[in-house]
Amino acid sequence: MTIKEIIKNGKPRFRVTFRMRGKPVRRFFKTLHEAQQFAETIKNSEGDTIQLFLGLPAGKQAIIMEAFAEAEATGVNIYAAVQQAASKKTVVSKRKVDELVLEFFDAKADLRHNSQKSLRNLLTLFSTRHGGRAISSITVADCREFLFADGLSAETVRGYRTRLATFFNWCKDEGLIGSNPADGVKVRARAQKTISYLNTEQCRTLLMTAKHNDPALVPNIALGLFAGVRAGEIAGQKDKRGVAWEEIYLDRPEPELEVAEDVGKTGRRMVPISPNLAAWLERGGDCYPIKNLRKRMEAVREEAKLGELGKWDWGGSILRHTFATMHVAAHKKPELTKYIMGHEENSQTFRRHYDGRVSPTEAVKFWEIYP
Repeated sequence: MTIKEIIKNGKPRFRVTFRMRGKPVRRFFKTLHEAQQFAETIKNSEGDTIQLFLGLPAGKQAIIMEAFAEAEATGVNIYAAVQQAASKKTVVSKRKVDELVLEFFDAKADLRHNSQKSLRNLLTLFSTRHGGRAISSITVADCREFLFADGLSAETVRGYRTRLATFFNWCKDEGLIGSNPADGVKVRARAQKTISYLNTEQCRTLLMTAKHNDPALVPNIALGLFAGVRAGEIAGQKDKRGVAWEEIYLDRPEPELEVAEDVGKTGRRMVPISPNLAAWLERGGDCYPIKNLRKRMEAVREEAKLGELGKWDWGGSILRHTFATMHVAAHKKPELTKYIMGHEENSQTFRRHYDGRVSPTEAVKFWEIYP
């Protein structure tokens, strides 16, 4: 450390030069006394710090040096990071899990029937095991043990963890805990599923078979294929009705259909009706309510023999997945497709709803399927 008298901006100044983190640092003072005081402070501070560091066990010294190296490599101010962490207050609520689970059920009373039922089943079981404990005492280890105790598949555990995390996020929002213990549970990575969709000839054959064998079923198939409407939004569910003919507006300058608030999984949306969809809907048929839908659909699928036209892997959402695949390929606007399908803004599910391998040529043929 050095102190030197210099001229700075035409005025006499005293410069203190010292090293910090291996780099030279300079400070300027009006008087020699101020410079000497600062230098003494730095010297004493360095000495105290070194003595404190050397007095620590070797293990703690190693941890400090590793943290320092990581901070240097990533450009993090380690002192500011420690201050920020220290400023966070730990929330310690003594309220019991079982009473909070009941409050959570009341708070989520407006959820769809199926969602509410799945949450209730899981949290009732969790409350049976941990109901008498304070919510703040539940740890990541507790959540991990609960989720993996019964040897369930990774896919099932992943779904259960999401529901458990929903409860703990609510507790966090209520100021009862500082962090969500379920978030710390790791489940092995999900294998990329093969996306199932129908090729153009399979779609054409399915519609033509329905047209000849069960013409009233055509609107249900067409709405899934060409509008991406969910199967439950078409047929209705236990706690929601389906799309009705009164909500299909073919006479507008730009035809569209409404998925009403009490129909849509993610709320109300307006869906444009393509020219070929309009042609299929103009033929009439059954919209909500629909009788014997499953039986009728299976009969049409069996008669269509779609397996002869390509890979066959029918699933409950295959019509909607086909729409997503063909719409993205034709329009190259995945955000528009996502909006039409009613995906929430931050949803990651959309990526698994379409397959980017479909060629634009195939997609063009798909949108040219008319009665």
